[in-house]
Amino acid sequence: MDLHVLCLDYRGFGDSPGYPNEAGLIADSVILFNYTKNLAGKNSIFIWGHSMGS
Repeated sequence: MDLHVLCLDYRGFGDSPGYPNEAGLIADSVILFNYTKNLAGKNSIFIWGHSMGS
């Protein structure tokens, strides 16, 4: 199986600077998705997510 994994530290989490907020989480996700879509070309993209906590 040939696959690649991308992992995102949202702003304000992990090593990413900034302050976490809903607009930033959405913007960061869209940026990563567009980057991945361009990288993948016509290949399938599978997205997996996990709760930010409760």
